[in-house]
Amino acid sequence: MPNALGALDKISINRYGISQAISKFGTIGFEQESQNFDTASNTPDNIRNTFVVDTQLNKTTGVRTQQSNTQFSSGDSEQVQSHTLSTSMTKNTGVSVTDTHIKRTGPRPDERKRNYGFWVDFGGGVRFSYGYARELNEASNGVYNSNVGITAGNAGGLTFGQSGYQQQRWDGTRNRSLGNFQVTTSKPLQVGPLRNFTFNIATDTVRDHDLWQRESQILNVASKIFGLQAGFDYFSQYDINHRARGVDRTFRLSSGKNQKKSFGAELMYKVRTLPNGETYDIRNLEFSARIIPGTEIKHNLQTFPEAPRGDLLLGTYAQPFRSSKWQFALTNQKAMPWNIEWEEKANDQAKQISRTARMNLTMFAKSPSPLFLSYGLEHNALKGNKRTINRYSLKFDQRPGQNQRLSFALGNETWTYGRAAGETRDQWNMRMEYQVRW
Repeated sequence: MPNALGALDKISINRYGISQAISKFGTIGFEQESQNFDTASNTPDNIRNTFVVDTQLNKTTGVRTQQSNTQFSSGDSEQVQSHTLSTSMTKNTGVSVTDTHIKRTGPRPDERKRNYGFWVDFGGGVRFSYGYARELNEASNGVYNSNVGITAGNAGGLTFGQSGYQQQRWDGTRNRSLGNFQVTTSKPLQVGPLRNFTFNIATDTVRDHDLWQRESQILNVASKIFGLQAGFDYFSQYDINHRARGVDRTFRLSSGKNQKKSFGAELMYKVRTLPNGETYDIRNLEFSARIIPGTEIKHNLQTFPEAPRGDLLLGTYAQPFRSSKWQFALTNQKAMPWNIEWEEKANDQAKQISRTARMNLTMFAKSPSPLFLSYGLEHNALKGNKRTINRYSLKFDQRPGQNQRLSFALGNETWTYGRAAGETRDQWNMRMEYQVRW
């Protein structure tokens, strides 16, 4: 160990012990340990004698007594008496109680410690335990510790992750707690009209000096009801700078991907509340209708689409965009399918909006080497400056052969209004990719 100058003291430790099992009584043991420090050290040498008795009162109850006496070369002494009683109340439950009394001579104060605990075994590896410890010190504030634990496993149709909660309190000065918890359904449940019901709950928290240092809460619920898939997600994180939470509340509804149904819908609506009070309505709504055989109408509406940002609270950035898209397609034209689209995109922050009409045609669709044709007309405006652009494109993908592959694309943009100074009226782009093996 380091001395006052930061150098390591020389120390010699000698330890020996004996133990003996006594039939129908238990086990007794004795241990002696001596520590001798370098003469230059201010640490006194000491000898500790420890006597331990373990015995079973019956099949479910045990008692342990430990007494130790330490004599220091300075003339001080320390006596420790510790008594533990543990019992199994049933096959799956048990309790234990420990009382420890430390009596000292010299400047160091006496101490009193009490530990209580119980456990319940639910099977499948899941065990719930609770512990309580209280330390009383004559020279300083008392210390309180409690902990709750759940081991990982499966029980009652639920899957538990390794979980725990611990609270520490220094009387009158400080409170500290930390915990984590996770549970999810092992398999879908059937609850009344709710079919394939599942949920997931997870928390991760740290609180010190009565202030949150970290808090993350997750709730996911999903179920099928009246033929629709519904879900709700809750996610919150604590911002220690604003001393407030950011929260996402997400609602989901889906009719499924069955192309034979006349109508289909995929709805996602999220309300985001930031610590500064700002709120965002994040939406992604998709609707499809197949009323006339061989045709399909689709509509997609998005507001504030998210982009991943690991450095931000809640992990994503709500982009200040909104878009609305309509599409009409002929689905019974297998050899030459086509569709027409209309899309509007807007950025209200930048005062920018664009509207695009587009027609797409696929020739030789049944062939392994189809040809794609597209024409689009775009009109956009940025802070009052309007522009119009015609776009043409052609793309050909040859069926990959055993030793070669060919892909070809040709595009053109023609400005009809609002062309910037120095920008050419027609802009062509071409891409060709050819691969060969030998």
